[in-house]
Amino acid sequence: MNELQRMNREIRIYTLVTAVMLSVAGVLILPAYGKEIAVGIMIGALTGLIGFQMIIQSASNLDADTQNPKGKAYRAYLLRYLVYAAVFAFSIKEGVHIVALLIGMLAHKACILIYTFRHRKEDD
Repeated sequence: MNELQRMNREIRIYTLVTAVMLSVAGVLILPAYGKEIAVGIMIGALTGLIGFQMIIQSASNLDADTQNPKGKAYRAYLLRYLVYAAVFAFSIKEGVHIVALLIGMLAHKACILIYTFRHRKEDD
């Protein structure tokens, strides 16, 4: 397993564990909205993971393609945010709490920062 795959796997594990813990906390803190909060956090975290995978794919494709890398990067960026918007719009339409979606996305971002902090000495 190369370094990129190991990083990707570890960040996925951090994100899923964090999302489950936040979902359980949301159900315990606000039991009346527990289902909407738990589902929202999980969807937000999974959307973050999908976006992260899209970034990895885009970065690996940019190395291989030297024709118009700026345009290709812009299209990948736009596609990623359209996926975010579509998932959020559909989830909100189905009754998922928007704040829970954002918390799930931010949990994924926090897990990336935690991974970076834990592995900072390896880079020195």
